[in-house]
Amino acid sequence: MFHLNPHQHSNSVETPADAASPSVLPPALIERVTGLVSAMQGDCELGLADAAPVVPGRGAGIECAISSDGDAALYFHESAVINSKSAIVIKGSAHRVIVAAKAQLEGCTFDIGGESAVVVIGPGAKLRNLRLSLRGRNTAILIGAQSTWVGNGNQVMCEGDDTQVIIGDDSMMAHGVIIRTSDGHSIFDRSSQRQLNVPASVVIGPHVWLANSVRINKGTRIGAGTVVGQCSVASGRLDAQCVYAGVPARKVREGIVWSRSAAYDGVPKRFR
Repeated sequence: MFHLNPHQHSNSVETPADAASPSVLPPALIERVTGLVSAMQGDCELGLADAAPVVPGRGAGIECAISSDGDAALYFHESAVINSKSAIVIKGSAHRVIVAAKAQLEGCTFDIGGESAVVVIGPGAKLRNLRLSLRGRNTAILIGAQSTWVGNGNQVMCEGDDTQVIIGDDSMMAHGVIIRTSDGHSIFDRSSQRQLNVPASVVIGPHVWLANSVRINKGTRIGAGTVVGQCSVASGRLDAQCVYAGVPARKVREGIVWSRSAAYDGVPKRFR
């Protein structure tokens, strides 16, 4: 782990005095993250209790640029890889970033603002050209173990106080998928001045496949094992092990399983 103080930039970091010895995640941080997953009824393995040590400072595989006008504690597992085309930009205060064992990030950007944000990339996750943006107080983006994200134009925008995006294990996101917890601009009732489009968290179950150019709107919950067809726009609650497609996304088939390969044996046993 290392701690970024305000106005530190690029590779300039302040390492704790005990950095010569391996560090582990603070219990309070583990409790906060597991509490978020439980409260949102998420289902994902984040590698927080991994027996292998978290590297104090930056591991050999961490090549990304890091800049800060705020403060953050960053925890990179010794086997994590973040390439030089990636960047972590910190604004605001009290942020926490965890990249777990064997996670691989290529061309990814973490744009973290506000206060007390948490980002966790689970064990073995493989993310390419993904932009994570967090704005507000107590926001979180949690991506489960073995999940993958490929292509270009990929975004998760977590905006609004106390909002989260939770993505379960072994989920597969294709090119151009965008997930948002807000509409970006406010709509009000003219007579009462009450905001109509309040930000809301997104929860995606394990082993979900989001195809090319899918849009996931604020407040969406997707059940485990579901497929959302390309160019669909999903809102509300999507049942488990179904296919949804269209604008808006509607259920077109129930009782399905899917595989990353052409063979049925590629379907994870827990979903058969």
